[in-house]
Amino acid sequence: MKKVHKNNSMITYFIDEESKCITAVIPVTELTQDVHHTIQKSLNKNNTGGNIYIHKAYIANDLVRTRCNSSYIKATVRLSQGDKYDESEGMQIACKKVLVKYYNFKRKILLDFSQQYLTQWMKDIYLETEYATNRYVNFLAEYDKA
Repeated sequence: MKKVHKNNSMITYFIDEESKCITAVIPVTELTQDVHHTIQKSLNKNNTGGNIYIHKAYIANDLVRTRCNSSYIKATVRLSQGDKYDESEGMQIACKKVLVKYYNFKRKILLDFSQQYLTQWMKDIYLETEYATNRYVNFLAEYDKA
């Protein structure tokens, strides 16, 4: 079995020349870092403080763990009967397959994160609105007495 890893790439290829299978592998740590970067970029765009980012990053770690059952995202390409073995074409197909899985995981994780984040944000707004309403009602009651 041959192992191929290109510089500045998150993908490692395992090539089994006997069975003519090529497996592309991405460590889940790459996905975790990518999700953290996306969340941080989003929160910085909204001028949100760093403390919130740290808390949300823990939530993202949990979401990555629940979505990804193993420590790697893998895609394997096998040679079909009658096809000619081409290592570079097999690596390209394996790369595309593993990236589809990678971005599908990322999309689901960010959707889960945004639902949790927005749910908490909506609860906070509701509490603030309720507080403002109570203050207004108390103010009107005091105003009527005066």
